[in-house]
Amino acid sequence: MKRTLWCAALGLICLTSAIAQPVPLTLQQAEAMALANHPRLKAAQFQVDAFGFQVDQFRAPLQPILNGLATASIADNGSRIGAGGLNASSIFTRTGYGINIQQLLWDSGRNRELIAGARARQQSMQEMARAHRANVLLRVRQAYFQTLRAQKALAVAESTKQNRDLLFRQISALAESSLRSTLDVNFAEVAVAESDILVARTENDRRVALVDLCAALGLTEEKDFVLTDESLTQAAFDSVDMLVREAADRRPEVAALRKQIAAARHQVEADRLLNHPSVSAMGVFGHIPAGDPRLRTRYGGFGVNLTIPVLNGGLNNARRNESSANVSALEQELRDLELRISREVRVAYYDLENALKQMQLTNKLLDRSARVVRLAQTRYSNGLGSIVELNQAELSRTSAELADAAARYEYQTRRALLDFQLGGI
Repeated sequence: MKRTLWCAALGLICLTSAIAQPVPLTLQQAEAMALANHPRLKAAQFQVDAFGFQVDQFRAPLQPILNGLATASIADNGSRIGAGGLNASSIFTRTGYGINIQQLLWDSGRNRELIAGARARQQSMQEMARAHRANVLLRVRQAYFQTLRAQKALAVAESTKQNRDLLFRQISALAESSLRSTLDVNFAEVAVAESDILVARTENDRRVALVDLCAALGLTEEKDFVLTDESLTQAAFDSVDMLVREAADRRPEVAALRKQIAAARHQVEADRLLNHPSVSAMGVFGHIPAGDPRLRTRYGGFGVNLTIPVLNGGLNNARRNESSANVSALEQELRDLELRISREVRVAYYDLENALKQMQLTNKLLDRSARVVRLAQTRYSNGLGSIVELNQAELSRTSAELADAAARYEYQTRRALLDFQLGGI
């Protein structure tokens, strides 16, 4: 029994440690996970489906309408309704059932315009779903590169701590042999404390970045990932004016707004056709199994209605004017969106250029700081330099490594943002 309990406990510990292990994750896997899990994308798809049902609603009046009817009445046979009845003034005791058929024959094309407008609105929602997809992927890439940056910063901090711990042990051993002063030991101890602070801060930054990444992936629980570094590619772009024109053609927000304008124009035409005639047909058929003997046991009829709008207090004209104003408003919104896209593309382009320059400069800084550290270590080993000089060189190298990592992932983040602005995500 005890052996069984020990085996179960050991299995639970192994399972817990396996669950706690960080999960490897590439950028492609992260994007696929977000597309599968993120609720914003699912909500957008449901909205597309909802607008698709509106198309069916506007198409329904063009189809036959069939109603089943059943009526039972008790009346003062042969009497007539004196007020409030227009269809059948005579009333009889009877029980009857039948059907009523209605069919719109011609409406001057109004329903055709309504259907086209509903279809354009559905296409607009499809473009907005693409826009939501691009936003989700952009957020994933930003969170991914931010986490990579935090992961790299933690690695730099841990490496710095190892170097300073080693230096502290070496100086302490030399001080015990009276080859170094206690002041050097104290300076080395301060450097170790600073590295401990750096490790704690970068570890917290990494955990916060992982929280943001999990949220971008559509995960409610927190998971620990080990991210795979992406290869750094430097793409050559055309002139910024060509990028602006490309963005205006590719951005789903622009396409969605253009579809909204098309839908609004169909609505204007549909409202204009409210003043045109419409023709509909109707038929009734039924059976009266019981009732007044003067009533025939069967009934039936067919008719055609021609409706010609004459006056309705200006309601149709007001609706048409409202639709025209909506078209004008949407056209101005499209112009405003194109202005904002132009600005956003230009800013993203210049930010990417600056990020590339910063990356090149930090690479040079990293090389020079590494040379300074080697020189300071040589001088200190030969008794020509002080511990302060060596600590300052180590600090400069650590700052350069952190700046180099920040510049590298800032460039990738800016590249992702420019791809988003161009509609390439």
